[in-house]
Amino acid sequence: MNFKPIQHNHITSRQAGAEWYLCRQNILYWMFNYAYIPQIGGSLKYLPKHQHRKMRQTIQSAFRYHKVILLASRQLGKSTVSALILEWCANFYPRTPVIILNANKQYALENLEKIKFIHNNQPSFLKNKLKNKGDRKTFIEYTNGSIIRVFYPSSATSPDTLARSLTSPILYIDEGAFIRHIERAFGSAQPTLSSARQQAVANGYPFLILITSTPNGVLTSPFI
Repeated sequence: MNFKPIQHNHITSRQAGAEWYLCRQNILYWMFNYAYIPQIGGSLKYLPKHQHRKMRQTIQSAFRYHKVILLASRQLGKSTVSALILEWCANFYPRTPVIILNANKQYALENLEKIKFIHNNQPSFLKNKLKNKGDRKTFIEYTNGSIIRVFYPSSATSPDTLARSLTSPILYIDEGAFIRHIERAFGSAQPTLSSARQQAVANGYPFLILITSTPNGVLTSPFI
């Protein structure tokens, strides 16, 4: 695929609308033309050379099969690719609820910060503004009605309570092998997850379950 975006410094309203539509239709077009990711001391334009082959397969599988489990070593780009996927879904599809399930609060906030960085570094004609500005919030709310929420188990949270939070057509489980009671929570959430997927299909919206983890953990039923 040949990625040649127009120069957005001199973009017309008509061109902006066309680019927005292209980005909504093709996540890879958006990623390789308009996405910037954080790096130490600044930002890095996300290009095909920065994407590991397995990450490209993960993206394609997420939208072809809608359920993906990725076991990969650290620093391979799992969280970056996941953040790009979630930002694309929430930004380009209004009123989309997105759920991230993490092992603890620290990882949850780090995931949100990465998504906000990607969002804020897009050109203005592509992005919907964010409603909330706080850095410590456990959600990101967009002016188009989309919202990304993070959840994590705690001593005061039962698996069944956690499961009731997973009502969304877009679910990302980060380090799934290390989340306490994940099998029980995921199993209990299946009816609401199925209902959300049906609604997404009816409206032509993206839907997927993406689970990532490092390989020193073991993912078992009900994931497989």
